[in-house]
Amino acid sequence: MTPELAYLEGPHGALFAVRHSTVVPRRRLLLLPPFGEELNKCRALLTRTAAALVADGVETLLVDLHGTGDSAGEFGAARWTSWLDELEFALDALGNEVPIGLFAVRSGALFVPELLARRPGRVDRALFWQPVSSGNQFLKQLLRLRVMASKFAGVEESVAGLQQELARGAAVEIAGYEIAPALAAAISAVKLAAPALQGLARVDIVEFMSGADPTLPVRQLVAAVGAAGGEAHAEVVDCEQFWASQELAQPAAAIASAVRLCAASMAA
Repeated sequence: MTPELAYLEGPHGALFAVRHSTVVPRRRLLLLPPFGEELNKCRALLTRTAAALVADGVETLLVDLHGTGDSAGEFGAARWTSWLDELEFALDALGNEVPIGLFAVRSGALFVPELLARRPGRVDRALFWQPVSSGNQFLKQLLRLRVMASKFAGVEESVAGLQQELARGAAVEIAGYEIAPALAAAISAVKLAAPALQGLARVDIVEFMSGADPTLPVRQLVAAVGAAGGEAHAEVVDCEQFWASQELAQPAAAIASAVRLCAASMAA
């Protein structure tokens, strides 16, 4: 089915939206996008995944947040709270006719705690693809990318030095994206932890790597969600890490996993 492309008048300007819809939906999912270049690497895969999901009665909505993709604004002016405002707006745009879930990819997982706090009871399920659980660690990884790029250019920098620049109020450019100090500080403060997921009936976490067992942090998160009374499931899919690949990878195993877990969620 051909996706619906539209511009929505969001709380901070025009938002480009891609919606895969069906006549009789059984569930709707709001996609929470990854950060920066990772979204560009994932966009084609997310489109294929949405097409597979809609064939199974699951509608999806993906919006380009302020300053990203085809939405209004400049990335350097983006703020974490404004992105959350836009995701809250998109969540409301999904309506109330069928159950609503979240589908978070990589750093998109960091939106989940506050989005659930802003809209308690609005969402009953969450699916995570290789979730980033610590905003602070994620920001350090981004800064390491800048350090490595600078080294190739013959410039010596350090993560600590870049952190000091941000603390002094200077923006830092990483891979073509200007990160404002306020955005960096907000990302650093976010953690994905079990208490933030309370109230969800089901949580599914997929990690993409070789091996049979999920990593220890994911197993701990699953155990904590279960101990709090929720249903949680984690699995490993052996395929390419598409968010970091040189080419635009679209592993069929990732798509199949999403379809299967969404079907299990609707049957639960």
